[in-house]
Amino acid sequence: PPPPPPPFTDTATTEIYTGDTSSAASDVYKRQARAGVLLDESTLFYGTGGLAYGHVTNSIGYRFDTDGDISEDSFTSSDVRVGWTAGAGVETALNDRMKLKFEYLYVDLGSSQFLNSQLLNVFDVITVDAGAFSDVGFHVARVGLNITFDSFLAGQ
Repeated sequence: PPPPPPPFTDTATTEIYTGDTSSAASDVYKRQARAGVLLDESTLFYGTGGLAYGHVTNSIGYRFDTDGDISEDSFTSSDVRVGWTAGAGVETALNDRMKLKFEYLYVDLGSSQFLNSQLLNVFDVITVDAGAFSDVGFHVARVGLNITFDSFLAGQ
């Protein structure tokens, strides 16, 4: 005859699904320098680059499904990241006091692991080693109007 089965047999099947994930940057600050060439007497084409830093919030939702018993949870983290920015632009004088500017920047706040832990479902049936990474970079297009006020003050 076959041997008897072990006293405890676990036949549960657990599937883990990730839900919405997001990374958002706020309060982004840049310190940059620019250098360029004059295309004519009133138009400057320039490159720019420098330091960028900002607050990054990451979140991930996940769901455990153990033979139809579903539990859901989420994880959120936030930190301040330091990265870089680079771009190019053109600035042209409209008159002796006003300049119109068009600028493109790419901002990269780097990548980091924001989840590295064991996730435990609410049924306390299973723990899973989990990790999540975020890579935060974005594009910025700016249009600006620079006005020189010192010519107004010089007349006083």
